Amino acid sequence: MLEKLTQLAELKRMAAALNQGADPLFQGHFVITSSLVGEGKSLVASGVAIQMAANSSSRVLLVDFNWRSPVLHRHFGREQDFDYQKLQGAGNPMTLVQKTDYKELDLLSAPNTENSDRFAGAQDLCINILKKAREQYQNVIVDTGPLFPENRFMLDPVRLARNALGSLLVVLAGITPRDVVKKAVTRFQEHQILLSGVVINEHQNLMK
Repeated sequence: MLEKLTQLAELKRMAAALNQGADPLFQGHFVITSSLVGEGKSLVASGVAIQMAANSSSRVLLVDFNWRSPVLHRHFGREQDFDYQKLQGAGNPMTLVQKTDYKELDLLSAPNTENSDRFAGAQDLCINILKKAREQYQNVIVDTGPLFPENRFMLDPVRLARNALGSLLVVLAGITPRDVVKKAVTRFQEHQILLSGVVINEHQNLMK
């Protein structure tokens, strides 16, 4: 599946769109999100991370903050080898990072504790993880949960994108209602968050 992704020219353009305007000397993170569940967000995040790593002189970290339905570890053939308590207690969460089969690309999976976003300090923990990641990696790609439906436990993609260098919104062509997409874009605008682009995913079979 990932091998097919690496052949998509669109992913090179997505990676370029995120990097456009970013200071090469400034370390930061990029957020990949979607309006709803099942729009191909996680595979897009994987593909963008692979492309960035292939065209970067420094290592790239892909982070799974889609804690309600994590899939990045499966995409890369890795295990969720730590739980929420271990992640929370780690002095440096970067010690839990795994290498992937792609040169210059590392992965921090979601914890293997079910629905670990329900813990009160989960959002603040994620923000601390991003702070640590930016100290060690030039580029950090963050896969988040969808913006909607909202719930009180969710790791809020908007808050995770607040200090990001850029963000992408993935939309499934012909499926995602137009008013939902508009609502998502408005959410970014209300919080003055840079939305680098909207990805129209027309490859439903490939990206699901």
